[in-house]
Amino acid sequence: HTMLRSEGLLIIDFMNAHKVIRTLEKSAIISKENIDFNISKRYDGSHIFKEIRFDDKGQSFHFMERVQALKEADFRALLTDNGFEILRTFGDFDLNPFDLEESDRLILIAKKR
Repeated sequence: HTMLRSEGLLIIDFMNAHKVIRTLEKSAIISKENIDFNISKRYDGSHIFKEIRFDDKGQSFHFMERVQALKEADFRALLTDNGFEILRTFGDFDLNPFDLEESDRLILIAKKR
């Protein structure tokens, strides 16, 4: 908020956490170039975790990604409570309306009050 001029615009592009959680595939194996990538995902009530494990050339690898599962209501509260007015909400890069169940993205355009 302090970095924007009066009436400056803020654009947020985030996953649609509701859909991601609802459709979360708990485990998968993806093979690329003779390497099996073991992928597991879980939701702990506030974060989505993605773990990737694989072996390559005799060495084991493990990576973890953790993303806070902020939903539309969370963003609305954070923005309005901190001096922003939400102007538009979209559900994808083609700027279609946001649909809680079907949209892949949550794109918000807000203006500093």
